[in-house]
Amino acid sequence: MGQYMGGIVLHNIRKLFYKYIRWLELIIAIFLSFALIVAGLMVGSDFLLKVKDGVTSADYEALLEHVFSLIIGTEFIRMILKPTSGNALEVVLFTIARFLVLDHASMINCLIGVASLGSLFAIRKYLFCEITTSDIEMKPVHYYHANNNKGNEFEQVIAKDEFEWDKILDQEKSQQQR
Repeated sequence: MGQYMGGIVLHNIRKLFYKYIRWLELIIAIFLSFALIVAGLMVGSDFLLKVKDGVTSADYEALLEHVFSLIIGTEFIRMILKPTSGNALEVVLFTIARFLVLDHASMINCLIGVASLGSLFAIRKYLFCEITTSDIEMKPVHYYHANNNKGNEFEQVIAKDEFEWDKILDQEKSQQQR
């Protein structure tokens, strides 16, 4: 019985910690969003000032660099808010694309970058399955408890999601109080 109560306490601590982490991620995403808005306004105003004086290829390249940074930032925020393997893959894709477009590297580096993009697209097409971290972390595997009605037999209870898990725990608490 002590192990079962320890399991309940551990589950509640995990649940509380998970909620705290999600709030922390939300706060970080809000700060990053404000920073991206400010950076976007600064890039836009800077580019408008340069349009009046005449845009050179260096100005255009700097604009592309800033725009790619803003795109990668927005994808990163999306990855924080909805942590899926697809969102993480998109951040990596944009980062590699930024390197290929803006960095004037050697042909070997370009070949490696193109091969990386090709392999990521192949992974996305053939090996990709959409799983969120909430699916993995919040679904308890299963737990065992002694069944008082049948002596020393054990009953296995499997919860499909966190709400079902909470419902099972509430039922167990109410049965123990009787």
